[in-house]
Amino acid sequence: MDVFNVRALTQKQRFTVAIIVGLLSSIILGILTGLIRSEINISIIIWGVGYVAMAIQKFGRGVQKKFAILGVLFTLLGIVISDVVYTFGLSSLLDMSSYLLVIKLSLSEDVSSMIWLLHRFIALYIGYNYSRII
Repeated sequence: MDVFNVRALTQKQRFTVAIIVGLLSSIILGILTGLIRSEINISIIIWGVGYVAMAIQKFGRGVQKKFAILGVLFTLLGIVISDVVYTFGLSSLLDMSSYLLVIKLSLSEDVSSMIWLLHRFIALYIGYNYSRII
């Protein structure tokens, strides 16, 4: 027994709109969480970037796995933007070397780095699960 009418759900999905909304919301949420983290250093705030997926779900109305993958990619983009804003400030958003330095710093092996990775994986999990309807 099918609970969902898959044909009707797939006809209503809008992948292009999901890409545009996901990109905009990941940039906005990345900047906001970076600014909040620079004032209040609580790493759990990074979970908020995962809610890019809610915008993808609402505006994209997708049921396929490509919407979940899109949610993860834009969540990852928001996390990197948030870390750049937290580490270097708003002025370094357009500097590509700051992005590379943040990625290198994130791959260091210490205890705080492991906690850092745990919070990022939770945000990615939120991004994966909430980006599509089903």
